[in-house]
Amino acid sequence: MTSGMVSVLGRTRVLAAIACCCLVGATSAEAASPTHILKLPRVSLRVPSQVDAGAPAVASGRLWPVPHNARVLLQFSRDGGWKTVASRAPRRHAFRFRFYLPAEQEAVRVRAVVLRRGAILARSPVRTVHVRARSSVGTAPPSPSSGGPDSSPVPGGPGSSPAPAAEDPLSAASLMTTVERYARWPNHLSDTATSDAALDEFSAALAAAGLRLGQQAFTYPKFSVSALGLSAGGASVPAAAIAPYLYSGTTGPGGVSATLFDGGNGIFDASKVAGKIVVVSLVSPNNSSSPNLYPAIEAAVEGGAKALVGVTQGVGDYPRLENTNARRGTGPMPVLLVGKHSGAAVIAAAQGGKTGTVTLIANTSGLACERDVWGELEGADPSRRVFVATPASSFTPSASEHGSAYAIVIGLARYYAALPKSARPETLVFMAMGGHEVGWLGLQALLNSSNGSWFRGADAYVHLGSGLGAPTAKEEPDGTVVTTPTPDPSGQLHNSENPLLETSILEDFAAAGVPTKNKAPHEASGGEQTYAYAAGIPMVSFSGSSLYFHTAGDLPSFVDPAILAKDADAFRRSVDTISAIPPGQLKAANTAADSYGESINPDDRAPVNPTLLSNKSGGPPAMPVLSCP
Repeated sequence: MTSGMVSVLGRTRVLAAIACCCLVGATSAEAASPTHILKLPRVSLRVPSQVDAGAPAVASGRLWPVPHNARVLLQFSRDGGWKTVASRAPRRHAFRFRFYLPAEQEAVRVRAVVLRRGAILARSPVRTVHVRARSSVGTAPPSPSSGGPDSSPVPGGPGSSPAPAAEDPLSAASLMTTVERYARWPNHLSDTATSDAALDEFSAALAAAGLRLGQQAFTYPKFSVSALGLSAGGASVPAAAIAPYLYSGTTGPGGVSATLFDGGNGIFDASKVAGKIVVVSLVSPNNSSSPNLYPAIEAAVEGGAKALVGVTQGVGDYPRLENTNARRGTGPMPVLLVGKHSGAAVIAAAQGGKTGTVTLIANTSGLACERDVWGELEGADPSRRVFVATPASSFTPSASEHGSAYAIVIGLARYYAALPKSARPETLVFMAMGGHEVGWLGLQALLNSSNGSWFRGADAYVHLGSGLGAPTAKEEPDGTVVTTPTPDPSGQLHNSENPLLETSILEDFAAAGVPTKNKAPHEASGGEQTYAYAAGIPMVSFSGSSLYFHTAGDLPSFVDPAILAKDADAFRRSVDTISAIPPGQLKAANTAADSYGESINPDDRAPVNPTLLSNKSGGPPAMPVLSCP
């Protein structure tokens, strides 16, 4: 990497009319303050003047002053406009991005933009980075998930090693590197820095492969947890064994204390729970969601309970978290989930009529903001598109829930980007979606945005759901976990009842070494892909679970690399199958799914918030916005 750097402190042009423009998105209180009119930030940008193709580059800069809730966006000039490739909040007065340049461009124009509540407050001077071709033919760009120093020796230079062979982006080793990087965070909750970082890294990986980036932001009610606590009979439950049921309800700093009521398996007399904390034992068929949670919560709310504690049946003492719906906001009754070992003592305390305390403190004021991000890879026929997507937000490290799918989508993008354009019959769009765990908001927001018609016009939607790469596993009575090197049996395909897909996709998965059963017709699957199904888009989707599903134990060590590589190969075959179908035929064959999709409301299939009773599902859609503040 060339070490010469250029840096000039630039400022946004301030015209006489800027006092009005800068108020876009400001509150009335802010509008009354002259500081929000006069003190526009100045922003600098420092980038390398040259960088080797496929090598990482670093952009840094400073801004002064730092507006409250501002974010810095790094943008490339593409196709006559500016495309955001990364964003983050500044640290004090500084920011820094590690990025990859589009491989097909010899020179790339780069700038930094300061954004606040959708309004651009400042732009840096535009810098040009010259992309220098590597001296070694056939060297693949490094995986953006592999880390490494900010600069490296020029290939072929003094002291450098011979160029490595091109990496197979769908190999087990390459995929696991991405899984491990994604799962290094303790969670990927929507509207948090960790979710933001995972989406930024997804975009960076696609940019490094030469894809054209895009994103769609959306807002929804906020529920930001700051403290949890649970005690039963005077004994505190370990923090690691407790999890919140998001959007259920909140407590004050001291929590709520009351007599514990034994609610058994969730079927109880609601007239007896007024003013009490209900404790129920939850079941988890297929290591997935608990069907007795919703009715137990509804009965507790109707009966006037102060709180509810659900004892889950996750592996070890991990609490198993549950999806919910954010769109109607927060309910009236706090709900905590607790691991089965610690939960046994809570159940015993309830059976003895002892007192307990539930604490769930959360910020519910204002709006949360999350994003869908994507990269577009043009094909021989750019008028045709196939979307390949996965949810990226989740409760936990989520290695097998979403990390494996996240890795496969990135691997597929890198695989197809390495092929000549003539070998890609149609344009491929690779996407990571936010808002999944709080009501499947990603696809719903995309369909309701200005990008909705673009998405609806796709030839097909390929959805990589949860459980890819997960082996069959069982927890023995003594706590030992035994795994078998075969895919978790909960995995299922759903192919829109499309006769051009039903048999061929099954054959693709079998040929890849991961034979997978097809879900029964007319069930619209059971995940976020339901929104694509209802929109009439021909669909291939996979969803499943694992022993560690929705628990903090879902770590990379549980993902089976061999199964993961076979799953990746199955989806590669599926994309090839779709792309080989002549134009128009796939949609023409989708009549059965089209007809049924028109009759269902996917909001009714999404997770609900049972504390809200009659208003528990649906609600106002997540609101598409220009960008997150």
